[in-house]
Formats: sequence, C-alpha cells, structure tokens
Amino acid sequence: MLVGGKSVRTRLNGKPMQPLRPLDLSQAAMGFGIHPTVSTEDRLELMRFISDELRIGNPVLISVARGETDGYLSLGDSSWDVMAALPILANLGVSHTINWDNTDLAQKLCFACGSEELVSRVRPLLENVSAVA
Repeated sequence: MLVGGKSVRTRLNGKPMQPLRPLDLSQAAMGFGIHPTVSTEDRLELMRFISDELRIGNPVLISVARGETDGYLSLGDSSWDVMAALPILANLGVSHTINWDNTDLAQKLCFACGSEELVSRVRPLLENVSAVA
C-alpha cells in the first residue's frame, strides 16, 4: 500500500520511500498512457519522443515512486485515476504538469510527471497535443 501527502511521509507497505534520484537520460525510462481518442499525429509524436529520448518502462505511477521509471506521460487519463497518487509522489520530489486551477475534473488529462528536469523536457510536447475527448 502506498500512502503519503503534504503532512504524511510517503511510505510503501509501511516503509519510508526515498526521494527521486537525479535524472540520467542514458538510463531514463518513462511509462505512458494514451486514450483511444488521441489523434494519430499526437500518438506518433509521443512515440517519437520516447523512442528518441527514453526507453519504454512500466506505465504505472507506482513505478515512478519506486524509482523503476523516471516519469509518466499521459494522453487521456481521468483525473480520479491520478489525483490521489500525485500528492504522494510529490513527497518524493515528483513534479507534474497539471494546473488543477484550470482543469475541469471531468476532462481527460494530458500531463507528465517525474523529476522537474524530465517534466521540463516533456512540457513543450504536451503544449502541442490536441484536446482529448
């Protein structure tokens, strides 16, 4: 069980977790999720980025927390699928691109999470992604 939040240290099965390690692009891995309504052009651009910059890893947010992947890139996750995980991951130094103040909870999310360095590299890619239905 993964628990944590602003005032609760992140723990996995009761054991404290370590913060993110520094990004090493030669070893970086990133999980991803793509909703079926995402355009083919946007899917191909995502795959180009991953194949050129990273190696494909496990697409589960807990793999980011455990240090198995360096980040997660989503094109179409629902807010309720990630809202609980992101505060827990923040305790470990994980950043994300979601601006909750401008996000309708019913909309599909296009976001990245991981180290601030990784998120800053992925952010321009997300700015060009078409809205997900």
